[in-house]
Amino acid sequence: MRLEDSGEPVLALLHTADVHIATFEALLRQRAPKLRRHHIVAADLLAQAEREGLNPDLRERLRKKLAEISLQAPRLVLCTCSTLGGLAEELGPEIGLEVLRLDRALADAALDAGKRILVLATTPTTLEPTRAMLESLASSRQLAVSIDLRLVEGAWISFSKGDLEGYREAIADAARCFASDCDVIVTWRSMPARPPGKVASAAELLTDLPVPVLASPALGIERAIAQVGPTSH
Repeated sequence: MRLEDSGEPVLALLHTADVHIATFEALLRQRAPKLRRHHIVAADLLAQAEREGLNPDLRERLRKKLAEISLQAPRLVLCTCSTLGGLAEELGPEIGLEVLRLDRALADAALDAGKRILVLATTPTTLEPTRAMLESLASSRQLAVSIDLRLVEGAWISFSKGDLEGYREAIADAARCFASDCDVIVTWRSMPARPPGKVASAAELLTDLPVPVLASPALGIERAIAQVGPTSH
C-alpha cells in the first residue's frame, strides 16, 4: 500500500499494476492536488481473473482486499481495473464501502456520444464485464444501442513487456480499421502508464478520426472527485 499524504485517506484507488500509480497521481495533482488518497496495488487479483475468471474464490479474495481497504475509512474506493470493477462495486455494500468502477463514467460518456459504440479492449477478461455494464446503463436510460466489442490482439503482450508505444499503436491501428462503422470509440485500458507528456495515450494518437475517441482515466477521476464531495481539493 502507498499512502501519498498524511491523515486519513479520502479516496482509495485500487489498481492491478504498479505502473498505473503515476497516471492517476498526475491526474489527481492536476484536478485535486490536496485530496488525500491511498494507492493499493493487487496485481495478483487480475492475474487470477485472467487464469480462472471471476470465480467464487476470486470474489472472496477481492472482498477481503476491500475489507482491508475499509480499515483506512476512505469516503470512496475507485477501482481502476475494468475486469474487477463491476465485482468491486457489487461487493462494496457488503463491507460498508462506497466503491466506484473507473469505467462507469466512460460508459456514460459513450452512451451520450452515439448509438453505435465500438469498444477496444486489450484483455479478454474485460469484454463481458464491459458489455454487461453498457447494456445495463443503456437499459436504465431506455436507449437502443449496438455494442461492438473487439479484442486488440497483441496489445496486452506489448504492455506486459513494457512496450508502451507498441501497446498504444496496436489500439490506434484497430481504431482506424473500424472508425467508419461506429459513432464513438471507447479505448478501454489505453491509459498512459506514465505522467502526461511522456508517452501518448491511444486516444491522443487518434485526434484526426471523424468520430470521438474516449478513454477512461480522466473521466473516471473527475467522477470520483465529484462523488467524494466537498473536501480540501
